[in-house]
Amino acid sequence: MNTSQEQPYTRLGGYPSQTTAGTVLSRLIAGLGFRLRWATEGLRQEDFGYRPSAEAQSIGEVLEHVDNLVAWSHAQLTRALDGVADPKQLPEGSAPAERRECCLRNLAALEQALTTMGASDLEGVSVHHPQRGERVFWVLINGPIADCLTHVGQISAWRRQAGNPAPASDPFDGRPPADGDSGSE
Repeated sequence: MNTSQEQPYTRLGGYPSQTTAGTVLSRLIAGLGFRLRWATEGLRQEDFGYRPSAEAQSIGEVLEHVDNLVAWSHAQLTRALDGVADPKQLPEGSAPAERRECCLRNLAALEQALTTMGASDLEGVSVHHPQRGERVFWVLINGPIADCLTHVGQISAWRRQAGNPAPASDPFDGRPPADGDSGSE
């Protein structure tokens, strides 16, 4: 883990000074980042291999899927806009802790890019899906972003089943768990 600087989404910052298409989407991404950060905080190596049934993905596989969705979504904005940094992508099978860090950093970069975007910027974004072709921006929300929120909930539920519940952060106000909190969210 990166110890030289605070990991993204330890807490949610203040609200934007104005409400725009970009700031609303930016806050949606921040909420996702905050929930992911705390859903994955304190996972033990054995937790990453936990799966609730033989057919289900493991926590580590779900985290890899979330990371891939975030990187793909970020790449779509990179492709559409000048000056947005390419997302960092890890090879399949990367260590779960490294994948978590990469995903949180990509979410932070995506959030930052969206903050400055206006409605006309977003209207100009075209999403390319390999099997479905070019699509409008909206599919990023009802597709990968909504999917990521679902998967963060899975991680939280499955780690509780594995006997290592997530720390009880406060997603409503964006506050981290109280010091010494063992978790129960």
